[in-house]
This record gives sequence, C-alpha cells and structure tokens, in this order.
Amino acid sequence: MTKDNHQLGKFDLTGIPPAARGVPQIEVTFEIDENSILSVSAIEKGTGKSESITVTNDKGRLSKEEIEAMIRDAEKFADQDKALKEKIDAKNSLENYVYTMRNTIEDKEKLADKIETEDKLPGVFNVMAPLRFHPELGCETSPWPRYLSGCRPGQ
Repeated sequence: MTKDNHQLGKFDLTGIPPAARGVPQIEVTFEIDENSILSVSAIEKGTGKSESITVTNDKGRLSKEEIEAMIRDAEKFADQDKALKEKIDAKNSLENYVYTMRNTIEDKEKLADKIETEDKLPGVFNVMAPLRFHPELGCETSPWPRYLSGCRPGQ
C-alpha cells in the first residue's frame, strides 16, 4: 500500500479547474533509462497543464540491501496485501455506484422530475457514512450488510 512506499520525489499538478468526478483525464508516464534514471510526467488533457520530475540515484536513496529487504517483505505479505486491495477495490466500487445513483436521481433529464422528493432513497446519500466516520470497522463489526461495507463472504 502507499504507506509502505519510499518517496523518491514529488511534484504537484496544479491549476486544474474544478470538474465532476471522473471528468479530468490525467495521463501519467513513467520512463526508466539505461542508467536507472526515472522520469515521471503528468498532463491533464483538458487544459494541457503538465509537470514532470527526474529521479536519479543520489544520496538518501535506498541501498541494495534495503531494496532486497523490501522485496522479501512484499513477498511475505503478498496475501495480506491482496486481501486489502480487494477490500479497497470493493469500497471504491461502492462509492462509484453511490455517486452514479446520486447523480442519476438528481439529474432532471433522468429521474429528478419523475420521483417524488420523499421517495428518492435518502440512504443513497448516506450509505458510505459508517465507513467514512469509522474506518476501523472491520467486516465483522460493520453496521452495514457485507455488500454495502465492501466486505467479502468469509471475512
């Protein structure tokens, strides 16, 4: 997961105008040359704004031994990482579904004018609240059914 990554460099792609979720399209390119120099670039396709960074193997980087230890740890915890990734993917799928449903219900061309206000499934707007306010809730203690909490059977 990202918390376990070693930061090699940083840049911010700023100046992107506010837009609906999923609308900005950002293309990120990673290139490694024959000298192990990493170049990363990002461009927002709508505005053409771009940034880039080049990372060389200067001091402050990981030693060969540290890299090998990280690889061993990654192999050791691969099953746990896979399970966590599945849970995060399920939560992201739920968030995307809720976002789509909310937009469909609020869109005047789709459903907004066809459904009475009191019938608009207020739960759609609050379905993620338990996991957002209590991220420590696991699958066994979640107040939501498994299909809403991002949990898989047997967890």
